[in-house]
Amino acid sequence: MNYQEALEIINRILSPKSLNYIQKLVLSQSWDGKTYKEIAQESGYAEDYIKEVGSNLWNLLSEALEERVTKKNLPLILAQQATREKLPREDVSERPVSGGALSVGEISKERVNNPSGQQSPSYFSLLSLPRRQFFEQVLEQQHKRLSQEGFYLSRMPISLLSLSLVLCRVDGWLNYRQNWDERTTEACLQQIALSLQQNLKRPGDLLAYYDEATFAILLPQTNAKGAVHLANAMRSQVKNLELQYPDLREVSATIGMSAGVTSLIVNSANSPEFLLITAVEALEQAELLGGDRVAYKPCPSKD
Repeated sequence: MNYQEALEIINRILSPKSLNYIQKLVLSQSWDGKTYKEIAQESGYAEDYIKEVGSNLWNLLSEALEERVTKKNLPLILAQQATREKLPREDVSERPVSGGALSVGEISKERVNNPSGQQSPSYFSLLSLPRRQFFEQVLEQQHKRLSQEGFYLSRMPISLLSLSLVLCRVDGWLNYRQNWDERTTEACLQQIALSLQQNLKRPGDLLAYYDEATFAILLPQTNAKGAVHLANAMRSQVKNLELQYPDLREVSATIGMSAGVTSLIVNSANSPEFLLITAVEALEQAELLGGDRVAYKPCPSKD
């Protein structure tokens, strides 16, 4: 989902009312992952004013959607809304108030009770997450931004020029995928995505669905130690979900996750491409060591 699609959904939700100029500005810049401070600097408005506009905007959307909307969960909430709009009216009216994705076990049971495969009202896909192309664009933008800040602000603490990347993949996913249908697969990935998102606390942090069963997390102004700590917390939280598929015998009944972490201090001697390549190598190292672990590899500079 891109910003224009998100705005169209919001316009339908708020109709006959609509967002004003400053609300659209905050919405569009927030959608691009910018902080209130960055929005204020680029627009010329006071930061406190931008924060107030943002707070009022999320409250407005929360009231219209009848669930809590924040700067961070907006893409996920709008994706759910888009899915609900595509469902027949009678299905939407029967949607559980709590919402959310079905667990793997619930999806498996529902498949038996619902052999036609009709989509459950409480099920939604991973369409809410940015994909690989968008993630790589944001990575390049963040690298450029930190590089410029480091050039103009020579007294900036070195930690504020850190850029870290985490790539994580479900262990043994090919074996699971071969034994599951599409709905069960996405239900599992949805649970994992929600778990990962809960660990991201800052507006600049970005979670994306990078490849099959692979998630990418971009962490601006986060050093190597902080990124490794976060990756371990994510891995443990996914393990604690205890997602299982009891009919599967070939692989472990409980799903685990491996993660590769890399980090650099942004300057003219490195590039975002190096960061991605190194993160892939770190992830492969974690998997070669048996999976269900975090591996760190420092990002090299240009030769």
